[in-house]
Amino acid sequence: MDKYEQEAYDRRKKEAVDYRTKKQKSMWFMLLSTIIEIVVTIAIYFVSLLLVGLIVMGLFRQTEGFGQIFVVVSALVLFFVSLFLGFLVYKRICRFIIKAAHMEDKLLPEVLNQYKTKAEREADEREAMSK
Repeated sequence: MDKYEQEAYDRRKKEAVDYRTKKQKSMWFMLLSTIIEIVVTIAIYFVSLLLVGLIVMGLFRQTEGFGQIFVVVSALVLFFVSLFLGFLVYKRICRFIIKAAHMEDKLLPEVLNQYKTKAEREADEREAMSK
């Protein structure tokens, strides 16, 4: 091997190691962020269920009839609302962590794109078009 071939080989080897490192860090970040999302969603669900339960108990002193139906329906509605709110909170937490820990260069672009806002994605597209 001559000097140029060795440099090219070393560069490709370094790029491969960097890619594997980013892939591993991205996998761990996604795993931990998924756990955060589950915890946040469950917390939002139970807090909102507790608040609705207290409101229902305050409005309807008896738990028969309409009060029971209201609790069951509200529990179902709160489940879907908490899934939506949990997802929004999770994305904001992950965006904050990425920016606060300066992880933009440590994660794969595919992972980073999941946490960008629409304006950030459009700015990236315009930047890519101008190149």
